[in-house]
Amino acid sequence: MKALEISTAALTLLLCTGFSGAFSVQAQSPPSRIGSAESALTLHAYKLEHQPASEALALVTPLLSRRGTVELQAQDNTLVIRDSSASIYRIVPVLSRFDHPRSSLAVEVLIIRATAEKFSPPSSSKVPRKLLERLQDLLPYHTYEVLAGTRLNTREGEQVSYQLGARFSVRFRIGTLIEEQRVKLHGFQVFRGHPPRTGSPGPLGASSLIATNLFLHLDQPLSLALASSKSSKEALMVVVTTSTRNTHSQDLPRPNSATTPSKPRLAQPPN
Repeated sequence: MKALEISTAALTLLLCTGFSGAFSVQAQSPPSRIGSAESALTLHAYKLEHQPASEALALVTPLLSRRGTVELQAQDNTLVIRDSSASIYRIVPVLSRFDHPRSSLAVEVLIIRATAEKFSPPSSSKVPRKLLERLQDLLPYHTYEVLAGTRLNTREGEQVSYQLGARFSVRFRIGTLIEEQRVKLHGFQVFRGHPPRTGSPGPLGASSLIATNLFLHLDQPLSLALASSKSSKEALMVVVTTSTRNTHSQDLPRPNSATTPSKPRLAQPPN
């Protein structure tokens, strides 16, 4: 990669290292206005090869200095950064780690019905033991029953639409795996009915239960509780877990070996 430094006195072509897939242009103020070397701003264009540049914006913005800016050039999958050299050298390694080849991921979705009633003898819930214990500690319900569930093998960037049994369906897009620890599920939706076509709000007669973005840490279940009110005696729960996928689905860790889920979020049902 080559960097071009522009000053009022001359043009000099410089060879830089460590900026693979990018170029830099440094614009300096006239000598009379330069208070220190830190007053120079560098224009750095970083073209991503594997991941969408739009998703890298959230990583770059907090690393900018007070005078720094970042611009997305979506047509070239490029971020154009204007900032000090110190900020550029701090940002580029972050982008390099972010722009990895697409990874395989497994996404597990469970639809669970929770009720406040106690049954004697207890009915078989089929909810993984550790998850069941955690839910009972966090929520005012006693009985939990799995209505539907699946484990999907997918990859970063893929759009997923899947029918969960005869009653539910899910739709979402896998984001980029960040630091091999967390991932975003864009436009995560749960429907009562068949999965809608991509780009449509849902099929005629389908009921949208949940529509949100999910931020997940690998192997840490996230629970969403859907109830008519906080005092409701029944709730519909959606538990989502992501993990890396280096083997076939049957070799993936079972839900009851995962870490403790996050505290469920109570959502009001859509109108």
